[in-house]
Amino acid sequence: GGRKAGGVYYTPSVLVRHLVERAVRPAFERHLEEVRKTAETDPEKAAGQLLDFAVLDPACGSAHFLVEVLNRLADLTARFLGTQPLPALAERMETLRAAAGRENRIRDMALLRRLLLKHCIYGVDVSPMGVEIATLSLWLGAFVPGISLSYLGRNVVVGNSLLGVADKETVVKPNTFEAAELRKALKNAARAAAELADNPDRTPEEYEASYAAHRAADAFTEGMARLFDLWAAAPEVPGSRDSILGRGQAILENDLDHRERELLLAAEDYVSRWTILHWPLAFPRVFDRERPGFDAVVGNPPWEEVTVEELDIYVMVSPGINTVPEKERRDMVAELDEHDPSLRERVLREKGRALAQRRALSFGEYKGSHGDPDLYKYFCQRYRCLLRAGGAFGVVLPRTAFNAKGSSSFRRWLYRRMTVARVDFLVNTKQWAFDSSPKYTISLVSAENSPSPEHHRAEIAGTADSHATWRQQALSDGVRLTADCFGPDLQTPLVRSQAEATLLSQMRRGSRFPMGSGGRWRCFPVAELHETNDQLLWRDAREGRPLWKGSSFGQFSPHGADSLLCPMNEVVERKLRGHRPGSRSLLRYRPLPIRRLAVQRELGRARVVFRDMTRATDTRTVFSCLAPPGVLLMNTVPYLVFLDGGERAQAACLGLLNSLPFDWQARRFVELHINFFILEGLVVPDLDDEDLEAISTAAARLSAVDDRFADFAEATGVECGPLGEDERSRLRAEIDARVAHAWELDEADLDLMFTDFTESAVPPDYREAVRERLRALNG
Repeated sequence: GGRKAGGVYYTPSVLVRHLVERAVRPAFERHLEEVRKTAETDPEKAAGQLLDFAVLDPACGSAHFLVEVLNRLADLTARFLGTQPLPALAERMETLRAAAGRENRIRDMALLRRLLLKHCIYGVDVSPMGVEIATLSLWLGAFVPGISLSYLGRNVVVGNSLLGVADKETVVKPNTFEAAELRKALKNAARAAAELADNPDRTPEEYEASYAAHRAADAFTEGMARLFDLWAAAPEVPGSRDSILGRGQAILENDLDHRERELLLAAEDYVSRWTILHWPLAFPRVFDRERPGFDAVVGNPPWEEVTVEELDIYVMVSPGINTVPEKERRDMVAELDEHDPSLRERVLREKGRALAQRRALSFGEYKGSHGDPDLYKYFCQRYRCLLRAGGAFGVVLPRTAFNAKGSSSFRRWLYRRMTVARVDFLVNTKQWAFDSSPKYTISLVSAENSPSPEHHRAEIAGTADSHATWRQQALSDGVRLTADCFGPDLQTPLVRSQAEATLLSQMRRGSRFPMGSGGRWRCFPVAELHETNDQLLWRDAREGRPLWKGSSFGQFSPHGADSLLCPMNEVVERKLRGHRPGSRSLLRYRPLPIRRLAVQRELGRARVVFRDMTRATDTRTVFSCLAPPGVLLMNTVPYLVFLDGGERAQAACLGLLNSLPFDWQARRFVELHINFFILEGLVVPDLDDEDLEAISTAAARLSAVDDRFADFAEATGVECGPLGEDERSRLRAEIDARVAHAWELDEADLDLMFTDFTESAVPPDYREAVRERLRALNG
């Protein structure tokens, strides 16, 4: 079992152990070395120091990670004590053993786990049931027969890890009255929490004493909680944050006027409904240290978006409704709503809650992020506040954390301010790793919160697609990537060997895609009509212009299958022109009027289009063709707007997009989409004049398949009309060989590249044709 995380449920034990071994173990071993140094002069102090190590799972679910951490800490501590005895720690264990009344039967390991549990293990989960299950799991993991269960009310708590205050300086500025009061409150609360942790809980009476210490710690921070609550409630309680300004002392002392008291009551209600957690107050022992924060953070944060898909709710009562044609689906939804009006009410309620959560997050301690509001992105930002200097983390993340624009700031923090030990990628083929959709590539990342040593390179390993390949991957060294293998925003490539890393490094030499080969053109992508938001524009239409989906074309194949009809009107015309075209592209520095004129020019001619939705594991990843004039495009079929360069530039760009070498590069970075961000991070070779002429001519001829492209054929100087399969194959081989030649590849590079494609996608005779042509070009 376990907590659902974006379709991912229980993290397999073998992956949990891997992350704990890669992240927590090194951090704890460093900690033990510090303890050893202390023990040389002060063994009693060293015993307390050993237990001053805090590990957190901020979305702990059933505590799968924390139980593994507990077992690993106990094992490492036992080995340490075998060479470095600590009498004070041994005395604590003997006290527990005596309480059990079974001196000859209780093993030291069980006693160690119990001690480490109360001092070192921490978890948070938004679900009260999840916290109950986590607590039970930890009790079972540290059970000592004959002794009461440990009090864990301060270790595993119910709370929303993403809302509330994590960085105390967000609310309390340094060198203020409030800062001095916060230091005092945390010190007192930390002392009470330390008494709680030191209490052996051998009897019901001692258990009650632990609870009393818990309440005492809360009492010390009660004033600060009022201050933090007012700050956190801003999304729903107007004026709550303003009330803090200049009134910190009054709030701390609960000396409030009528309006302030009303604001506080509203804030406390908001905080309670959202189970908001203020980290320094919830864990004062952890945040009152010289280097505040946790020594290690582990886990599998939730991956779901803070949005509601209506269809997901209807699928629960009518499985398969998501697979039927759109018109039939609308009728089925209407029928379900008529039969059970509560379904529509639930949709509206869930949407309202998602909107409120997005608003709450927007008021939090997060820098703006791009893309969908996925929860894991906020957890990635949270780790920065929760980890102490020198701390480590080992977490499960979706692949998009390493290639999506919305996670750029996380990658900058990870690669530039951390020391990354290792990143493993897993392909969830046949759901071998997670009980989730097999479309996901999963990332396991372990790192230390300290600057990278000079010349340090992270180990990147992947991509295991079964238990067998995972065992090999886990035991092998990762690939050490050079800086040029990464994308411009530190997108992390999927490579399986050092040979692939070397090849990728070579293919990252050239010009970024939007700037054109050798700067010969400038282009940016544009999406026209949104498949969901704009569907009313063409619903049930029987006339109009062809509206293409991704399935309406293939590489150099503008067949138009599965297209719809969309009537032209003022709304459609306005959408075609775009609001601010290119404003999210690398070419946004070009004046808006120039970008708009370029859009107008494209709307009057054949356009270069590509499929947005694709995968690195498909037969081919990049699908591009020339769409005829007059065709409309859904957002899943973006087109390229060329600021510079005419039809010859279009043809050359199209040839590069559909080439095997470019496809191989794209597969290193693509997960489920070639969105604007991914495309603009890819590189094209700097073609010389001969290669440019040959590629553009071949691509133009492959594209000019009928009279729809007569103007394009005339502009590029090629014939127009259908081509035989042999000639199509020859022209495509010419393009692939020319692109490989421009990147200075050899036959061994081609053979390595071919392993990424099935023989049905790239037949053996075609491979030999490309090899032969490359041999000729390379002389």
